[in-house]
Amino acid sequence: MTKLEAQNIVKYFIHDSHKLKALGGVNLKVEAGDFCVLSGSLWMWKIYLFAHSCRLGKAR
Repeated sequence: MTKLEAQNIVKYFIHDSHKLKALGGVNLKVEAGDFCVLSGSLWMWKIYLFAHSCRLGKAR
């Protein structure tokens, strides 16, 4: 059973009036019982992904 799935995640930042692609087409799928770690030197995209995944879990 899939607990979290994100497809084609794309994130852009504007720097000195230039559009910079920080993420391009990232996919993530976490199954029940899986252990998932997001690692890397750029912490901003990890916070972005976590914040958006928390919104997905809320009842509508």
